[in-house]
Amino acid sequence: MDAFSVLADPTRRNIVELLAQRGKLSARDISDKFDITPSAISQYLKILRESKLVNMEKRAEMRIYQINPSAINELDQLVNYVEQK
Repeated sequence: MDAFSVLADPTRRNIVELLAQRGKLSARDISDKFDITPSAISQYLKILRESKLVNMEKRAEMRIYQINPSAINELDQLVNYVEQK
């Protein structure tokens, strides 16, 4: 799934915005910010990870997520290119 399709979903977009504001967060910290089940958040995070919009690092039993700056930069470049046309 391409990044724009992934970000078309409001919950996934909100997760990306949350990570942009807060930096690194555990899956539990992310889940605590939403009124949906942790397993649903896990699925959203999986899609974000597969699309390379976020990176995940394992620390013991925790999974820590953060924005993938290079993927966001690519999106930014494309948007800027389209705006100039």
